[in-house]
Amino acid sequence: MQVESIQLFQFKNYLEKRLDFQTKVSCIVGENGIGKTNILDAIYALCLARSYYNSVEKHNINHGKDAYSISGCIYKNSKAYELQLKYVQGKKKKMSANAKVYGKLSEHWGQFPVIFITPNDLRMIDDFSEGRRTFMDSIICQYDSQYLKDLMQYAKILSHRNAALKKMAEERFLDNSLLDILDDQLVDVGVKIFEKRQQFEGEMRSILSQDYAQISENAEEASFSYESQLIDRDFKSALKESRQKDLIRQRTLVGIHKDDYLFSLDGHELKRFGSQGQKKSYLFALKLSLLKLLFLHSDVKPILLLDDVFDRLDAKRMRQLLELIFKEKIGHFFLTDTSRDRVEDLLKSLKLRFEVFHLKSANLHDYEVHEPIHT
Repeated sequence: MQVESIQLFQFKNYLEKRLDFQTKVSCIVGENGIGKTNILDAIYALCLARSYYNSVEKHNINHGKDAYSISGCIYKNSKAYELQLKYVQGKKKKMSANAKVYGKLSEHWGQFPVIFITPNDLRMIDDFSEGRRTFMDSIICQYDSQYLKDLMQYAKILSHRNAALKKMAEERFLDNSLLDILDDQLVDVGVKIFEKRQQFEGEMRSILSQDYAQISENAEEASFSYESQLIDRDFKSALKESRQKDLIRQRTLVGIHKDDYLFSLDGHELKRFGSQGQKKSYLFALKLSLLKLLFLHSDVKPILLLDDVFDRLDAKRMRQLLELIFKEKIGHFFLTDTSRDRVEDLLKSLKLRFEVFHLKSANLHDYEVHEPIHT
């Protein structure tokens, strides 16, 4: 895939902005706070119909306005797709491809696979299980549309079960017949999700180990594992055994909504024992492994967005990361940085054809294409 153009209207700090891309390596440089990240977020939103940073849509609207839109052209398998994402405050968000509006936003998910790497992603390692689980689900959904439908169905049934538990607790009456029905429904879809997460774990484990070894120069052995209450335990039986506790807590305490992913190095949990440098290396390896997995399942070269990581890595580690990136099946590579010279020197040393957008303000920028120099 390749992004040909993107146009922002009242999106975040931009009243109106258009960028046209000529190469598959696009660099956006400029001072902090000028809006580099917002351009990458707009590309991400165009691919997945949602911002990477803000799930509350009103926070994506330019201050004082009541709507935003993002439009652009992406080439996939030699075909051009004119995409538009539009949101008006108080109304439903709309996504269209070649002037056809999707009935559901979920129909767009996975059509244009994308991976975003940001310094803030370190929170995924250090925070609670929900963030890791949600992120991994977002990747699986990009190549498995049925998985997304299953997640939505599971969430709906879980909500009904929790509401029923709350009502039963208030009325001091346990309706086992109703819970039997809800449990059967929850088990039916939950087992499907569980099995797909197990498959995902198996595929990721070997890929991640190889990628981390290259980034860290074999400093440690990385592992990736999936943790679930359903491993070696029957879901239906577990729900029945937990009913009294569920009634007291007024919510469902067992199920795939409690799953987690464990990141470790040399058998030690990364969250507890890893240094900042190890966490950064693991994060980059994880994202690159997910990039490979998307290509493996979709046969479409994903877009990779790399935001403001040069300041977080030394020159040697950054070069190693970029060398690894350009060995992979990438459709279009975007990166941002505060230093134009640093970006240009590094990419020239890799003998790449690339373009640089130097943002002067939200409205002005310089542009230059660099051809590779072979010696």
